[in-house]
Amino acid sequence: MNKVIASENGNHFNNKKKLESLRIVDRNLLFVKGFPKEIVHMKALLNSRLFFANYGKILSMVFMNELNKKKLEKISVFVKYENEMSVLIAILAINKSYFNKYQLNASYGKTRLCFNFIND
Repeated sequence: MNKVIASENGNHFNNKKKLESLRIVDRNLLFVKGFPKEIVHMKALLNSRLFFANYGKILSMVFMNELNKKKLEKISVFVKYENEMSVLIAILAINKSYFNKYQLNASYGKTRLCFNFIND
């Protein structure tokens, strides 16, 4: 049996190549981009009640480089929270705010589609 997944716009994904580009919104995952590159040395600060832990219990935190013209300029952070409400509150508080002189953009994080879920 060949499984087909429909996206929000009605397009059907029935081959593996198209599915590889599909991302699923994770309501427990916060994505924040725009931090200065020096933030990687301040993980304890970000993990404290002064920043991300202020919104709920953190399960994990991952830093990701943002390359601009092949030069590292900014850092993005993925924060996995225990519940969805923590992420919503964090998005409302952080999005379009400033960290030093850097404007931050916050949204729900997205993850790749798990092929094991689709397979027979």
